[in-house]
Amino acid sequence: MNWRPTAALTRVLVWVLGVYAVGHLLAIPFDSGESLVRMHPAFQAAFDGRLEEANRLSSQVNDSGSSVVSLVNFVSVVMMVLLVMWTWRTAKNARALGRTGERISPLLGVFGWFIPIASFLVPYLAMSDLWRSSDALAARGTEWRKLPGAVLVRAWWVCFAGAQVITALAVLLAVTGRNGVDETDTLLTIGHTVSALAAVLTIAVVKEIARRQTAQHDLRPLPIGSGHPTYVPSPNVPGDAGWYRDPSGRHDQRYWDGTAWTERVQSAGEQSFAPITAPDWYEDPTGRFPLRYWTGYSWTEHVSRDGQLYLDSPIDPEPRSDAGA
Repeated sequence: MNWRPTAALTRVLVWVLGVYAVGHLLAIPFDSGESLVRMHPAFQAAFDGRLEEANRLSSQVNDSGSSVVSLVNFVSVVMMVLLVMWTWRTAKNARALGRTGERISPLLGVFGWFIPIASFLVPYLAMSDLWRSSDALAARGTEWRKLPGAVLVRAWWVCFAGAQVITALAVLLAVTGRNGVDETDTLLTIGHTVSALAAVLTIAVVKEIARRQTAQHDLRPLPIGSGHPTYVPSPNVPGDAGWYRDPSGRHDQRYWDGTAWTERVQSAGEQSFAPITAPDWYEDPTGRFPLRYWTGYSWTEHVSRDGQLYLDSPIDPEPRSDAGA
């Protein structure tokens, strides 16, 4: 299973969530409870079987709807699509990182947002698992499930689900004639405010999980491709200690200490550190597969044959002497 960076998707989602939060606050003065209360006669006509009258009354109310509220509703749809995509990709990355045993599979995590009743539980379980499996203390396997949950995730879901309940309650009580304009306006204002707060908390949760998963990956890089052989240049011996052209070709220069290449490199005049043998696919030293992934410091269980990825624990964690310069 491949790791797929989520940085770009996370940035877009955060921006949309920001627009979503601001939009809900701006929609408060435009989302009047009057239009919902006016739906009561249409609801009553439909309940009595007078469908033509119900459609006519409903059309009159819909024509008076606010364009600001309609725009916020559109942003809500875009936000939900991006959030579902992000959750699915992040769950797949958790598996690629070896954090298995999640309560909600990535596929169920997608449909769980849209299944009635289950939509109030499945997304929370999925996000809670992502939070715990991305913890710095989360080991590979299923032991991460013993880690405690987060107050931030719970607060996020209370606001996220609560906003939906409050808004649905405002609509239901208005169209059934239980609430007047003032009471409906109050519920709608609360619903918009809680929705904005939920968006802010979602930003915090999404950014933190993305940051923690990236940190896990950086500790032990995973293959991003499907496994293709990489050209490994033959080592050269410059002689005296100093800076020479990087034999791997990945940097401008690499420092030779007089006896061996070091991790000190230069690119565009900036010094940094990079593994002597760069992370990539190389010939499997165990001989069991054509290619095995090297993190820069050790072999991984990620192997490849004919472009297909497999898992196979390496028996020798040491790099081959001919794995690179």
